[in-house]
Amino acid sequence: QEIINDDQKNYRSPTEIPMNKVNPNIETVIFPNPAQEEFNILNNSDLELKIEIYNTTGHLIQWANIESFSKRTFSTLDFNNGLYIVRKMDVYSGQLINTEKLIIAK
Repeated sequence: QEIINDDQKNYRSPTEIPMNKVNPNIETVIFPNPAQEEFNILNNSDLELKIEIYNTTGHLIQWANIESFSKRTFSTLDFNNGLYIVRKMDVYSGQLINTEKLIIAK
């Protein structure tokens, strides 16, 4: 199983990563959550963010970059119903900004 290294801590899956904001000054929003056909991630910060979406077994399902002060829409077509972990990182420094849970319920 893939090991995720996050600030010198190893996790066996994204579900072990604490669901908190590492940098509370960076505002991001996932909506709607739960999602049916699509969901959006709004980046209200001046940082370009890398988004990684993992399933509960730790497999990376999708990733994308989101420019500062912008929104990106994701289709749920390739997602099964269930819980996903969304990791948001600074594109340039690689610093983890936060992690959130996303529910897909088609």
